[in-house]
Amino acid sequence: MIKFIYSGFPKKIAKVITEKFPEISYSKTMKLIREKQILINGKRIASDVLTNDKDEVICFCTLSFKPRIIYEDSNIIIAFKPKGMLTEEEFTEKLKLFKNDSNIEPCHRLDRNTDGLLIFSKNKEAKDEIIKAFKENRVKKIYRALVYGKLKEDNVVATAYLLKNPKLSKVKIFDNPVKGSVKIITEYKIIERKGTNTLIEIILHTGKTHQIRAYFAYIGHFILGDGKYGNEEINRREKYKKQQLTAVKLSFEFPIESKLNYLNKKSFEIN
Repeated sequence: MIKFIYSGFPKKIAKVITEKFPEISYSKTMKLIREKQILINGKRIASDVLTNDKDEVICFCTLSFKPRIIYEDSNIIIAFKPKGMLTEEEFTEKLKLFKNDSNIEPCHRLDRNTDGLLIFSKNKEAKDEIIKAFKENRVKKIYRALVYGKLKEDNVVATAYLLKNPKLSKVKIFDNPVKGSVKIITEYKIIERKGTNTLIEIILHTGKTHQIRAYFAYIGHFILGDGKYGNEEINRREKYKKQQLTAVKLSFEFPIESKLNYLNKKSFEIN
């Protein structure tokens, strides 16, 4: 069973469901309607009626989506987001439905084509604590990436400056401060040299928009599969359609007075 509150202009229920859940086809939705397996505000429907703002929709069907949950307690969920899904519009909504908990909220984001660990709160106090921890650099995030070319140095802690360009939805990296830029610190070490490319581990000391993707493109070693900051000809040649960047590990340093300080001794990771 899936249950949600519709938000928007009046729209036929079949369109509402197929837009919200692409894995449920239009023909399957119409079959559910004919079989009276869809309820709007507690009443079973038998035709493709209009859905209005704030209507409660219940659909007696199952979704193929099953999230990979790494950790869960009464305050948080840490789950693995696959490549190709938006953090909020897709993955979070599906997680809410899977857990039947509308209070679940993401505490940070991953780009659509970056996979890996995401932290979700189950209540406002937990969300506030996690967002505060991010602002104070109390959340340690480690990524793994396959970058183009052979990096020369095995271990690097690099300082640079990042400037957003909202019109292009991109950022630009500079060696020195420019007006409007912010300081970024990116640490990485080589895991393996794989042919002409390099597998690396990245520690973010600052977590700015597109920091990893833009920085490695700036130094001439873009993340393979990255269509925005990389090289499409090389991506096609190397056969990477999505960026080879994964958030693989998380740990916390909450202050002693935090309700989440019990997480400090834990480390969450994927292989």
